[in-house]
Amino acid sequence: MKLLALMITVLTFNAYALEVKQNPDNLNMAVSITDNIIELQLEAPMDLLLGFTKKPESKEELAQWSKVQALWFAKQKELIHLKGLSCLEVESSIEYEIEEDLAYGEVLAKVVLKCNKTVEATELTLKLKEKFSKVKNIDVTLFTNSGESKTLVLTKNIEKITL
Repeated sequence: MKLLALMITVLTFNAYALEVKQNPDNLNMAVSITDNIIELQLEAPMDLLLGFTKKPESKEELAQWSKVQALWFAKQKELIHLKGLSCLEVESSIEYEIEEDLAYGEVLAKVVLKCNKTVEATELTLKLKEKFSKVKNIDVTLFTNSGESKTLVLTKNIEKITL
């Protein structure tokens, strides 16, 4: 079951690349739950989160990239919160990829949390739109412990999802 959830997450996340290019105002997110582990993966156009689509070089661009990294690593609980669970971060990353020939770049972020109990019947609060005002919608694909998946479109600055 764990391998299946991982394979589905990888396949879904790889399919996001095309979708992100088609929806330049949307942030895409995959949420995968396996027992007491929750993995969140984000993908968004660089312009949407950073305001530019190339490798950061100017002082302002480097400052903006540092700001987004700090938000992801140091203030992650301001972005993502699981109600009633105590979770430890076991993995976290944020990077950008640039397709020079297309003048297009994406920000890719991931966090894996190990919680004190099985992740179910809890509330996931996302404040991504609140922190990134250019994001119009968040397209979420959710894979649950039961093996089910569902797709959600989040439109509010602060969203609560029942897992």
